[in-house]
Amino acid sequence: MKRVVVMAEAGGPTEAALGALSAAGFEAQSATSAEAARGLIEAGAIAVVLVGKEVSPADAATAFSTLAPALRRGLVLTLIGGNLTTGDGVRAFLLNADLVVGPGELARLGDLLAGALAQKRALVAGLDPAAASRLGG
Repeated sequence: MKRVVVMAEAGGPTEAALGALSAAGFEAQSATSAEAARGLIEAGAIAVVLVGKEVSPADAATAFSTLAPALRRGLVLTLIGGNLTTGDGVRAFLLNADLVVGPGELARLGDLLAGALAQKRALVAGLDPAAASRLGG
């Protein structure tokens, strides 16, 4: 089963995100800090979902910017926030994320993440077979 870490700010829709991921077949675990999430990533989690009311570039850039490049290639970073539009590639790039999701799309989170994992696996397969394998390929 694919393990996913969910981090949410207080009052965020953590339960909705965990439920949507579990329904899609992911083993979803919550983490209360970036350090806890990093430990779960190093132990094999393949995606991190950050949930907040608003997502700023500084928050996203600092949370996982020090991951080893090989580990980051084998990880899908997903951001959910009230100021995000699902699938906005420019915003994802600016936030150093693989996928951005608007809060109205939480019910589809599992499907969206599964698609992002497949796309990233295909992208990194030729560059880093170990990262592709980590993503399920």
